[in-house]
Amino acid sequence: MRGFLIKSTLIVVIIIFAIFLFIYGKEHKVYLDNKSITVNNVEYASYPSVTVKIDGKSTVVRSRRRKVLYAKGPYHKIIVEYTKDGTKTTIEKNLKLDLNGIVIVNLPELIDGYENWQQKK
Repeated sequence: MRGFLIKSTLIVVIIIFAIFLFIYGKEHKVYLDNKSITVNNVEYASYPSVTVKIDGKSTVVRSRRRKVLYAKGPYHKIIVEYTKDGTKTTIEKNLKLDLNGIVIVNLPELIDGYENWQQKK
């Protein structure tokens, strides 16, 4: 009976560990769109150059372009640096990713303060 209890406990611990590794070890694609978009008759114009950092990885997204960064795990901090009217501005937002693995971040919407700046794909 004692051996059965130890084996059962070990199996449960292994299953929990496997679920933990699946959630926190999964690599996600984060598409970064710097394209003009119209939402509810409001146009969000693209920016000439936007620097995006996610978990220490950075890329520069030019106007009318899309880039991709890869991030592991569900919780991230996204830092966006851009220049508007000669003033360099930095925005920090929290990014939560689902298990599907793909999210599209529309940079003009994020910069201009639109609440639904990320789309799950």
